[in-house]
Amino acid sequence: MMKLKKILKFGIVIFALAGLATASLAFTTELISRISIGSNFSTIGSYYLRGFSLVNGSFTSNMPPDLSPYPWTTLTPSTVYYIKVPTPSDITCDNLGLALYYQSGYRSFNTMGTSVTGVATGGDCEFTYIVKNGLINYNLMFLTFYDYSGSSTDFTMVGDDDPAVGTFDYFSGSFIQHGTPAFTLSSRDTCYDGIQNQDETGVDDGGVCTLPAARDILLDTMTGNSFFQLVSPHYGFTPTASGTLDNIDLAFTTRDVSVDFVATLEDSFFVPIDCVSDTISGLSGNDLNTHSIITHITGFRGEDCALSAGQNYIINFGALNAFGGIWGDAGGSVGGGYGIYYGKFETPTCTTDCFSNVLFLPGIKGSVLKKSADTLWPPTVFSFNDIEQLTLTDEGESEYNIYTDGILNKFHTTSIYQPFTDFMDNLVSQGLISEWLPLAYDWRFSPEKILQDGIKTQSEVLNVIDEIETLATNSKSGKVTIVAHSMGGFFGKAIIKELESRGESDLIDSFIMIGTPQLGTPQAIAAMLHGDDEGIAAGLIVDASEMRAIAQNIPGAYNLLPSSRYFDKVSDPVIKFDPTKPFTEAWRNLWGETISVYNNYFSFLIGADGRNRPAENMLQIPEVLRGDLMLSAKNFHDEYDEYSLPADIRVVQVAGWGLPTTKAVNYTTKHTLQNFGYETIPTREGDGTVVYPSAISSVADETYFFNVFEFNKQLNSSAQHRDLLNTNALQDLVKSAIKNEDISNTNFIFSTKPQVTDLADQLMVRTNSPVVLGVYDQSRNFTGVDPNQDLSADVWVVKENIPGSTFSYTSESQSIFLPKEGIYDFIYKGTGTGPTTVEIGNFTADTVLPLVSYTDIPTTPDTIASFTVESDVPENTAIELDADGDGATDETINPDNYEPSLNELLVLIKERISALNIKDNLKKNLLKKIAGLEKKIENKKQKNLKTLSGLEKKISNQEIKGKINSLDASEIISFLNTLEAQAEDVALDPTVITDLKNKIQTLDIADGLKNNLLKQVEKLEKKEVLIKTLANLSKNIMKKAEKGKVADADAQALVELLNQIEGVI
Repeated sequence: MMKLKKILKFGIVIFALAGLATASLAFTTELISRISIGSNFSTIGSYYLRGFSLVNGSFTSNMPPDLSPYPWTTLTPSTVYYIKVPTPSDITCDNLGLALYYQSGYRSFNTMGTSVTGVATGGDCEFTYIVKNGLINYNLMFLTFYDYSGSSTDFTMVGDDDPAVGTFDYFSGSFIQHGTPAFTLSSRDTCYDGIQNQDETGVDDGGVCTLPAARDILLDTMTGNSFFQLVSPHYGFTPTASGTLDNIDLAFTTRDVSVDFVATLEDSFFVPIDCVSDTISGLSGNDLNTHSIITHITGFRGEDCALSAGQNYIINFGALNAFGGIWGDAGGSVGGGYGIYYGKFETPTCTTDCFSNVLFLPGIKGSVLKKSADTLWPPTVFSFNDIEQLTLTDEGESEYNIYTDGILNKFHTTSIYQPFTDFMDNLVSQGLISEWLPLAYDWRFSPEKILQDGIKTQSEVLNVIDEIETLATNSKSGKVTIVAHSMGGFFGKAIIKELESRGESDLIDSFIMIGTPQLGTPQAIAAMLHGDDEGIAAGLIVDASEMRAIAQNIPGAYNLLPSSRYFDKVSDPVIKFDPTKPFTEAWRNLWGETISVYNNYFSFLIGADGRNRPAENMLQIPEVLRGDLMLSAKNFHDEYDEYSLPADIRVVQVAGWGLPTTKAVNYTTKHTLQNFGYETIPTREGDGTVVYPSAISSVADETYFFNVFEFNKQLNSSAQHRDLLNTNALQDLVKSAIKNEDISNTNFIFSTKPQVTDLADQLMVRTNSPVVLGVYDQSRNFTGVDPNQDLSADVWVVKENIPGSTFSYTSESQSIFLPKEGIYDFIYKGTGTGPTTVEIGNFTADTVLPLVSYTDIPTTPDTIASFTVESDVPENTAIELDADGDGATDETINPDNYEPSLNELLVLIKERISALNIKDNLKKNLLKKIAGLEKKIENKKQKNLKTLSGLEKKISNQEIKGKINSLDASEIISFLNTLEAQAEDVALDPTVITDLKNKIQTLDIADGLKNNLLKQVEKLEKKEVLIKTLANLSKNIMKKAEKGKVADADAQALVELLNQIEGVI
């Protein structure tokens, strides 16, 4: 026989009553040396088993020191339980019995027979055990299996002194036989097929479980043709209210309908014991109540015993002996029956608000991590090595002794889980639930490792399953509701699966997942490859290079990456390669212009193209991820993406929706001379971090969508993934689930997904550069990175105070999304030297439509830029650049492809020309030419107006004469009106000029008039070409001036161009 080492964690082995400082009962591991049983048994295996007891009331127990870590287990009332045991291949379930032993007698769980046992999947045999209300407990017991097919006439069970049996020891978890799990406990709602049940008067109830719901029952199967002895089972409890323990009955049911059960029972021998109050050695001062066992199935009742609230009691049922054949026909097959003890309190333990306690599992980076007194996560603002101390070794172990210190409620002034914590504390103070446990854990590790190794705190290592069992024991319902945020949903699934393997999944009432990336999410790709924000911890930006470096060895981070099933559910590619950029050519040759297949994605992430790991500060180049951890993440998702949660657990999953959320990484460049680069592509079908298909991938009882965009818009909020549970909308949902209520659709919570076409447009401003970006609304609310903080620190504080705003960042860029209404004042500050590109776009439906961009603005750490964006005309924005940070505007940056009017251009040239290092006569000549042009322009304004007015009049006359149709005339007049409006500044739109010219050429009018019109338009066209040339030339000269390289020839070229312009005005 194999050696078993631990104690099974449901039930109690031996107990002392609460409140006794020196209470003790004899505790022994010694087994009876020999028991002879008159039946054809041979042993298969024996195990120690912690016992069970049924009590109604609030049980209080002090365990012996060596057993104190193992709590009681609450079994579901009115439930049939089944014990499944894998058996050796040469033993069939028809010949297998199950017996429970303790000290000087044995109690059989079951007898042979196909009506009770049966072969399940994998060869399991199933034994039946029925439970009513409460806990199950005996003294020290062990479990033995019997083979009825043997030929021996006697079965001898031997103890520790027999080497054939081996050493008995304690064990925990599942029964283990031959190295495989051999014990599971599950529940069903109806009685086991084939058992004929009788009520307490012995009447057959037709196979329906009709035992009184308010009573405690203990059901055991007695073995036929055998000696049976039950010696002094003790039951400990503390009633919550004074009352009477009454109706102490012994009833039996039998599956053998051929037996006259009542007549046979009369031959039994019982020793009745009266209800008395006494003391036991070692238990002085406590009430001992022993109750009589009735001697017949009908009419006999035990004496009622009065009990006082708050007192500790033991019930001793005395001795019960039954001899040979009384449980069945001695001449036939072995029969069997169930012994049932009934007990009832007048006042039930819980009558109202019997709701489950709550276990809360935060997301990644949602738990505080410390080393000694130093908080490593979240890092302190002025820390320079907190992040690097979170590094794991290549073997996946922490380099430092790090422990958890609660969930992350706040970081500086930013709330993380604090509002949710206040909400849960309030549920406890209201008495709705007894308690809740915010279970902080080391999010660097995988859920399986956390379950295996436990959670290290400053003072102890917590066993997760023990914590849940304790939480269930103290719960009004005997169960626990798990609320999981983000990655906490992974942990929740792993916990439930582990409980299921132990037969304890019925400890879980409901499982609520909020924003859980069940299939992973594309934002994690950017985080792992480039150090981007994964959106979990609010209010700070940490050093991206450090975060990328430590993430390479963190298994928990790999689980956030999209899984194989993600690609089955989502058709959009997660990676794109710009076909116009040379650096993407090798990747395109391997995988095409997009990656939307899991195998290609896996290959790209592990660097199958042969690329090397980039330098730590080269964040624009994708990292090479570890293949072994990618494979571990794949295995994790393969197990849990398709995991079917137990049917008796209410599963609720909620997806946040409506916020800009990364759906892909696009490899491209934003600067002229950039060799590598990338950007993230947003969708609005997510919560800012997790795309909705991943958050609703489980087969759940209930799926909901939280319209975060509409919530923020109506309530002036900035909620997103990290603080979903801080919203009253989701707190109401959680409360309804805890109270076992239906969850109704609200203004923000829907059971069907909203449509992106119903969302209002947003303004998007993005900087691609070494700068930090921020914005003020007209109420001076701020969103972005505060430029006034110490930007040399490892951690930057982020604010999102503008209602409806979203800030996101990558290692390459920072983006702000805003309601498209009102006026916004932006500011950016340089953090390094290099080019800055600013983009302004319109986020409409699910697409960003570019409006204007400002490419390659020179930037240094001294640079400060500001610009005002009007939501209705964002394309009119100009950036005021303070290059040296002295508070004065050094340059106004207009959008790319901006065409200034001649007046604007002359003003700009005149402002700069005095600073040019050229000959004085050239400088004077330039200034004189500009002054002359300005004067001529002023004189030509009226002439231009008269010319355009005359053209309009001629066209109108031609229309009257019928030579031009009305439609053509209207179009030409519209063109002329446009040009007239621009003539004030002689800034004529080249597109309008071209369209006018094309229209005139198609007209059926007199050649003289047509040529006159074309001549006027061509003159305007020539002037526009010259103005554009002047703009380009002046721009080049100014760039040369910045470098001190302006030559006299440059100034002379400018003079000649001004002469040409003067000739066409």
